[in-house]
Amino acid sequence: MASGKSIESRRSVLEKVTKNIEDKRSQLGALEKNKEAAREARGVIDNLNDLDDDVKTELERENDNAYNEISQEGEKLSSEMNGDIGQLEQIREETSNAIESANKAKDAERNLIDACRKNNIIFPETKNLDKNISENESLLQEIIKKQQDADKIIAKFGMI
Repeated sequence: MASGKSIESRRSVLEKVTKNIEDKRSQLGALEKNKEAAREARGVIDNLNDLDDDVKTELERENDNAYNEISQEGEKLSSEMNGDIGQLEQIREETSNAIESANKAKDAERNLIDACRKNNIIFPETKNLDKNISENESLLQEIIKKQQDADKIIAKFGMI
């Protein structure tokens, strides 16, 4: 393998990043609920026509502060996800390189087998490369899916 990392170590990184992303998804849900509550509170405040102007202004200011804190938390969590995105990019590249290396090794093996057959030498084909390619391709699909999930979450954080 060109990257020197095993499938298991890359899968372990993916599992760790997946947990981080799921944690962020949960935090996103909480922020979305808090933002909606702040919007609803603002609507109630805006409709309090009989309230003293100073009190109403103070409530509006507090609501605006809460809304801004929610937005800032969304930005912070989105920024934290950049590390996860970086790790996904790294293991995606390593996995792509591993697939490319295994395919090159498979081609070299085919050439060796063909050369041996021409000289009446029996050389068995290994199945390890096929298994390696298949496992890496499966892992690559998981990584791509997780990257798409992370991108969606980051986009939602940007709308908070």
